[in-house]
Amino acid sequence: HLHGHLGVEAPLHPVLLDNSFATLGLEVDPAGERVPRLPFGVERMRWVRRPGGEVHSGARMKGEGGEGEMQRADVSLWDERGRVVAVMEGFTTRRAPKKQFLGEGRERGEKKGKLYQVKWKKEKEAETKEWGEGRWVVVNQGWEEGAEEVRRGLERQGLEAKKVEVEELREEVSGGGKIRGVVCLWGGGKGGEAEQAEEMTKKAVEVVRAMEGAGEGSRMWWVTRGGVGTEAGERVKPASAAMWGLGRTVMKERPELECRMVDVEREQGVWEEVERELRAGDEEEQVARRGGERKVARLVRVEGRGDGEVKISGEGSYVISG
Repeated sequence: HLHGHLGVEAPLHPVLLDNSFATLGLEVDPAGERVPRLPFGVERMRWVRRPGGEVHSGARMKGEGGEGEMQRADVSLWDERGRVVAVMEGFTTRRAPKKQFLGEGRERGEKKGKLYQVKWKKEKEAETKEWGEGRWVVVNQGWEEGAEEVRRGLERQGLEAKKVEVEELREEVSGGGKIRGVVCLWGGGKGGEAEQAEEMTKKAVEVVRAMEGAGEGSRMWWVTRGGVGTEAGERVKPASAAMWGLGRTVMKERPELECRMVDVEREQGVWEEVERELRAGDEEEQVARRGGERKVARLVRVEGRGDGEVKISGEGSYVISG
């Protein structure tokens, strides 16, 4: 059983759902192979009521039960009074043999090309599009000169633009009138890199919450300095890199905000590069401007990895996490 008092405004806390998946994991493997199973799909999710007190979970097997490649069940959650809270119909798991993940029994040559990494590749400038209708808001976080430069650049295009601090964004967004775009310049904060990263990510969460009232058709850009390394040896600022990690999460979890990440080199004279991305007619979400060139993120295969043994040096220190 699980405790439902988790203090969140949601039909059901994700922790409760995640733990209820384990109900199927308790099913004994009839073949005795101890092969783990991973969640694969859900046919339908039904919410009945918000949980109160303790929440219990149980599963009713369907079809083949614990045997076979696929396993299907209906998973129910009920509160301490026996009232149904939610039902996952047709929750499916699949067998996940260890060798499929660790490569047991395979020849080393078969492991080539199975790993991927992000590479930054030069890309031609995108075709420009019209600015569109609506107001522009420039958000300053530790980058006053850059934010002011972007605001003036937008006004020179005949657009209505206003520079605000993070704390003022919510009021500006809800103040009336369509918002076409919000450009956030993340320059830094107080203290060292760790303190700046913490401050900036907290402010970024405020921005995301404020954007809930921006309305349909608005788009958001996050501009950083030194947030990504496009080449070996390129210096990266930890605070700016933290913004990229959070920004990528926003892209996945809040796609309606249409967040775009732009990283530049210069602290001053950023308008020309930022303008090109604001008017870009393509759908690139992650762009780095380097030496007047445009670089975009691409997922590519890692060559030459997986061959040979891993050598452990007794002179170094190692961190093991799990």
